[in-house]
Amino acid sequence: MIYRLVIAIVLFAIAARQIAWYEAMALALTLFYLLDLINAIGKKIPFLEIIILYAFLTWLAMPVVAYQIFNEYNELSALWVTFMPIPAPQYFAYVLPASFAFAIGYPFRLHLRKVSDFYSILFYSILFYSILFYS
Repeated sequence: MIYRLVIAIVLFAIAARQIAWYEAMALALTLFYLLDLINAIGKKIPFLEIIILYAFLTWLAMPVVAYQIFNEYNELSALWVTFMPIPAPQYFAYVLPASFAFAIGYPFRLHLRKVSDFYSILFYSILFYSILFYS
């Protein structure tokens, strides 16, 4: 559906003003796959969508929170030395393409289905070119 793409692009546009573009892209991708899970709940057993969303929450959304809130300047993070030791551009340069490849390849690997939704293809191509040219 088009609403998933539109909402993810709007979130990216709004978040890119406040945080770095790769963190905004991470949040937009997580939201896109959350909406994909919500869309699939009544139509099938959303096993693949749950796994993809869990991976994106773990690899993309929570590191954004860690880099923005629990960084080395936070008192509790500095006290317990629990901040992310890797710089954010270096982390997201590796994790964004890897997560995206996981989300694309995982359903194809298990079901060998083809993407027939035009908006999904459009979203994937925009994401691919943005990662290709901005990394």
